[in-house]
Amino acid sequence: MRTVQKAESGASAVVVAAVMVLLMAMAAMAIDLGAGFTERRQNQTSADVGVLAGAIDALDLGECGAAAATVDDGGCNEVLTFIQQNLTSSFTNAEWVDIWR
Repeated sequence: MRTVQKAESGASAVVVAAVMVLLMAMAAMAIDLGAGFTERRQNQTSADVGVLAGAIDALDLGECGAAAATVDDGGCNEVLTFIQQNLTSSFTNAEWVDIWR
């Protein structure tokens, strides 16, 4: 019986080492995927902020405010309508300008 126990000594160390390698690989995968998703979200947020900044800039310069009264408004009404439909809050043109100043 003692020879069997001596032959198996250290077997748990091999199993623990294999499990540690597997766990470290899974942790590395989780970190990489998390970083990828975070970068993707930041890129989308940057694009959204850029679009909103362009719309606010158009409002601030008076391009959309003056053009809204004309028939050929250069797409300002479509941009403002799209923005207001996709936000949870709605603001008037003057409120947008005040918010972003």
